[in-house]
Amino acid sequence: MSPHRIFLPAALACLLCTLPAGAAAGDPAPGSIAGTVIDRQTGQPYGEGCAIRARPWGDATSEASVTGYCGQDGSFAINGVPPGSYQVLLIPYQPLHAPSLLGVGSCNLEQPYEELFCDPSAATRVEVAAGEVSGPHQIKVDRAVWISGEVDLPDGTGILPIVRMRLFQADGREVAAKTATSSLNGFYNFGGLAPGSYRMMLDGNRLWENALWQNVDCSRWYCDPLRGEPIEAAAGEEIEGIDFLARPLPLYPACTDSETAICLQQGRFRVETTWTDFLGQTGPGQVVRVTDETAYFWFFSPGNVELMVKALNACDPDLGHHFWLFAAGLTNVEVEMTVTDTLTEESRTYRNTLGSVIAPILDTGAFATCDEPEPGWAVLSSAPAPAAAPAPAAIPTPKVAAASAGGACVPNGEIQSICVSGDRFEVSAKYSVGDGPQLGAIPLRLTGDTAAFHFFSGTNIEVLVKVLDACSEPHPGRWVFAAGLTDVAVEITVKDTVTGKSEIYRSGPGPFQPIFDLGTFAGSC
Repeated sequence: MSPHRIFLPAALACLLCTLPAGAAAGDPAPGSIAGTVIDRQTGQPYGEGCAIRARPWGDATSEASVTGYCGQDGSFAINGVPPGSYQVLLIPYQPLHAPSLLGVGSCNLEQPYEELFCDPSAATRVEVAAGEVSGPHQIKVDRAVWISGEVDLPDGTGILPIVRMRLFQADGREVAAKTATSSLNGFYNFGGLAPGSYRMMLDGNRLWENALWQNVDCSRWYCDPLRGEPIEAAAGEEIEGIDFLARPLPLYPACTDSETAICLQQGRFRVETTWTDFLGQTGPGQVVRVTDETAYFWFFSPGNVELMVKALNACDPDLGHHFWLFAAGLTNVEVEMTVTDTLTEESRTYRNTLGSVIAPILDTGAFATCDEPEPGWAVLSSAPAPAAAPAPAAIPTPKVAAASAGGACVPNGEIQSICVSGDRFEVSAKYSVGDGPQLGAIPLRLTGDTAAFHFFSGTNIEVLVKVLDACSEPHPGRWVFAAGLTDVAVEITVKDTVTGKSEIYRSGPGPFQPIFDLGTFAGSC
């Protein structure tokens, strides 16, 4: 067996930790589940080795499961099973057979060897009685498909794990994605797949040229899998040698970072701002990079974040095949932000009027320039976006005081909180998508007064929270500002760790509405 065939399914990682703890005194005697495993194609006993897992009906957690193993004659037994109702699933030890669920058959071939997502209502319900054996049951296993290959650099060495191999069905629907690893010279593999037609893509993460199997006609930003060469795979077939050569891509040379301009998305989009305050003073915003997608601007003090902007790649046709431009502000001075696609020179300008709280910008139609133009294309005309709608009332611009010392806040890893404003205020955030549960957002310190939070990716900032010491202002207190670059439901908790007073701010679902709270912590001075 070659080293490329060494295989351990991820779903087997915790088999030995699923055995139940010793039964307490007085518990009913456990039962067993027994049967045989049959290769559906040959009708012969399955003798390749497998794990058989009994999961309580309606509870798919591995912690509540009991596991047994199949022998060379295809027989299996799961012992020590508490009385109750169960689903029974099989996980093979090698990739040329598919995971199977009793009563369903092949299961979840679109996410090979991860936790199975079969419809539990279609499974055979196995009843286990105290001290009795349920069975014999028969599980039929299907022969599956194995597709593998290597990713090499032009010099013939294995590539570092910075590209992904993506597998698509014939209709273009993605099956799975894996990172090509350098530990096996750039080797990748997809096992436990259903027979059928597939297309393979190298996703270069915008650092390497995207490539389809036997068709490299892709842009840096998007690759249509339907243009790739199909890979026809029969049951039990092992297809090797789907190899790729990774070609590095240069950054865009037309954009250069400066103190007042930032180049996002691998240097393609240039962002600049200007501001005008209530005294008529004006100037360019000073910019600080956060990620390749995100940056923030400050106007009056490096510690006082005023505006955050991010450019997202949504070049997938399912997302509209555009670049998206999001922005959110923590200021009410006049702001003009210009974003330019340096490849096409198309630009968009966004404005906020003096005295207005900046409305969130979620421009999902910003730049329809995903497909890089060939030489000789005409320059696209500029298309300024409408100005942000003014807020009903003006809010004064604070002169930021020096951060107070001696704060009592300590970051809490359990709730993923962060400390700001002289380490006095504890800030945390949660988010939820649709009807899903609330999840903790991950904090990132931007300045002593300002924190950012990301939800889905460390490069994709979603929420800004700023707590300013405004004790010398006409509205004395600590002021809480928040803004979002998201439309999911968000809950932000801000706590004064000196007084114990806390406040919860909620937004969405829908565009995040700016929060300018000058009153809640008025007694904190």
